[in-house]
Amino acid sequence: MGADRKLALITGAAGLVGSRIAQRFLLEGMSVRTLDQRPVDVAGVESCVGDVTDPGAVQRAATGAALVVHCAAVISGTPEETMRVNAEGTSVLLEAAMQAGCERFLYMSTAAVYAFDDRAVVDESTPFVQEGPAFQLSRVRAEQAVWAASARGLPVTVFRPHYILGAHPTSTWSVLLAQRIVKGEFVLRGDGSGSWPYVHMPTVSATGWAWTPCPSVRRSCRGAGASAERRRSGSWATSHVFRMKRRCRKPSATWLKAG
Repeated sequence: MGADRKLALITGAAGLVGSRIAQRFLLEGMSVRTLDQRPVDVAGVESCVGDVTDPGAVQRAATGAALVVHCAAVISGTPEETMRVNAEGTSVLLEAAMQAGCERFLYMSTAAVYAFDDRAVVDESTPFVQEGPAFQLSRVRAEQAVWAASARGLPVTVFRPHYILGAHPTSTWSVLLAQRIVKGEFVLRGDGSGSWPYVHMPTVSATGWAWTPCPSVRRSCRGAGASAERRRSGSWATSHVFRMKRRCRKPSATWLKAG
């Protein structure tokens, strides 16, 4: 890896989101190391095979990383596995990032953390769910760990997309959804007039790149609306980099929050 290129560690890079972010970062000139349970088939990356809950594997992967992008997650699994990977794995990665002197930690969360409860508007002030499926609760616990690390001095950005579209064998809301429809396993409730807050993968990867610890990127992507003091501190927050409204009972959710 080039000595003058910052290194990004991306977890879950064998999946849709992680692989596309890895490709975008490589295109922009960053060095990329990945950590996944499977080898990552993206040309130009340094692929590390390991589990995010393994402190040794995570610490080795995080060494030298200026940026950590955490995309690894269990979406459908046993409650025990879901909590172990999503919550405990995030805590392990945060500790490794802090020990490595990481300049920013990007966490790919989900709008599923919100307690929608038929609210007309959902934003950063909306409370998290307190009970429900293991997936939602695990992502809430993971976010709580991220914000606790932020309070200890780690610069963080949390993304909360809803439904991500992209062509990949693991894509829940495009490839896998189409397969479920063909099998008759998916039912969309309502009269068909509702809309959903989709976001396309190029938007996700572009927004992730905007938060890399590269001065030229920070100047071009964060200048509007941020005070000079907040830009210098690196603790810049925005409410709705991407937001779509839908005509159904549950509103769309915040795209990202940073601290």
